[in-house]
Amino acid sequence: MQKCLYPIRAVLTMALVLAGFGEGIAEPVFINPKFPIVGGNTGGRSTLSPPIITAVDNCSTHVFVQSFIPKATVRIYLSGSTVIGSATPRFAFEAIPLTQPLKVGDKLTATQSVNGLVSVPSFPATIVGSLPATLPSPVVDKHIYACGHIVPVGNLLPGVTVSVNDQSNGGAAIGNGFTPN
Repeated sequence: MQKCLYPIRAVLTMALVLAGFGEGIAEPVFINPKFPIVGGNTGGRSTLSPPIITAVDNCSTHVFVQSFIPKATVRIYLSGSTVIGSATPRFAFEAIPLTQPLKVGDKLTATQSVNGLVSVPSFPATIVGSLPATLPSPVVDKHIYACGHIVPVGNLLPGVTVSVNDQSNGGAAIGNGFTPN
């Protein structure tokens, strides 16, 4: 019986070791064969369009990026060369965290990478603006339900942090979040 288990144990151990080596390796992104990505990175040309970075204000710690292929690797560049954010979102939009807060006048571009192809950087570069001297008053959506987990808040500017307080409970803080777009 012991001799019979040895090959099974060896195969299972090898499978676990090989599975561990696969971590960190990007899986290929599925591309619909009816709409293939043609061309390549030859001559600096790729048929991948660059992602779009929405308007952003100084002190932002995230940027909202859209219009890329789901599961593509999206990189955010400061001044065209320094990577300050990267993500592989499941959907074609994402608030991507940055490694540093933004300053007025910073120039941001983004690329997407899919199956070894890299898009050209977004153009024109998104230039970081400044927050206004006074912020508009947030507006809480009137449709809030018991046992809800989300409080919809509107009339917000990009790059601000919102705190939500329960006024029926003495103003207790119940949540906060950032506004990337």
